[in-house]
Amino acid sequence: AQFMMGVTLAAMLLLPDLTGNLRALGVAILLVNTFAALQDVSVDALAIDVLPERERGVANGLMFGSSYVGSFVGGVVLGRSLITRGLTFTVLVEIGILAAIAAIPLLIRERPGDALAPRWRRQRLLHAAEQPVRPASIRQLLSMLKTAFSRRSALLAGLLAILSLVTINAHLVFWPAYLQ
Repeated sequence: AQFMMGVTLAAMLLLPDLTGNLRALGVAILLVNTFAALQDVSVDALAIDVLPERERGVANGLMFGSSYVGSFVGGVVLGRSLITRGLTFTVLVEIGILAAIAAIPLLIRERPGDALAPRWRRQRLLHAAEQPVRPASIRQLLSMLKTAFSRRSALLAGLLAILSLVTINAHLVFWPAYLQ
């Protein structure tokens, strides 16, 4: 997901007049946000997979707070860069930041005994209770999702998450209009 965000941003630089082509800019922003959402879900899944249950709440709070700090710092740094250096330079800086962030999980091990490269991974013996449930196919995955969202509480939690993100991030759409 991180790599594809960088690829999408790099593809934006290949467009001759990005600011004059709102459709291409919109597609690029949609793709970057889609890959960012995929990365967010993947990091959350990794935290659930790796962390003991008693540590997940604290980790979730740290990740959520860090996302706000990252948005603020990124907005300041990239916003200043956009004003002073222009769009091309700012996109290059963002690609560099994405590459640096992507290097972190490539250089650390998720669990003791894991190798850096998957093909060299040592087999880790898990108790039956620790074995993660991994769907064998897309059909099985969709079936598992259907089962999970058949509960009213899961549907309401999903709706609440979407609505809270919409309200929290709506200012990003309207804020620039008020600043002009």
